[in-house]
Amino acid sequence: MKNYYEILEVNPKASEDIIKKVYKIKVKQNHPDLFQGEEKKKAEEKTKEITEAYDILSNKEKRQNYDLELKNNENEENDKYIKYESIISSLKSENEYLKNVIISKNNIINEFLENESDPYKPSSNTYYKQNEKNEHKSNLQSNNSQNYFYSILYDLKQLILKLAIFIIIILLLLLVFWALTGNNIFEIIFK
Repeated sequence: MKNYYEILEVNPKASEDIIKKVYKIKVKQNHPDLFQGEEKKKAEEKTKEITEAYDILSNKEKRQNYDLELKNNENEENDKYIKYESIISSLKSENEYLKNVIISKNNIINEFLENESDPYKPSSNTYYKQNEKNEHKSNLQSNNSQNYFYSILYDLKQLILKLAIFIIIILLLLLVFWALTGNNIFEIIFK
């Protein structure tokens, strides 16, 4: 919806006299006879817009109806903004949750990598003594690494399952296409 107050650059509480004076000034500034070529067309459009705004705002009854319509339109815009604001806040909280999940998974991976023994480390008595002292600690770490591997296996199973379902759906769609058209898509593809 056009905002006629913005077009005339007047305050919505402006009097009829001010609107009339501003209208005359604007029409003089944008009169098409002052311009040539492409700018003349723009000036004609601008003058039509200014005249339309003046026609509405100079008539008391039209102005009252326009003000009501403008207010209703602003209320609708505010309602849309509130809806979008709630969607944005829920997306922000979901994003925060996902950040926390990623951080916790990264912490698990880093913990696992830090606690993983180096296969290229030279064997020595001190190394074995240190392992004996930290046997309890390593048992806890191995439990953490087992949990990590189980979570990776679970994720892989889910991925494979989704891929299998996707392939089955594609094959079913190709079979439906074949049944409906009589064209064997497999022959076309593998020729």
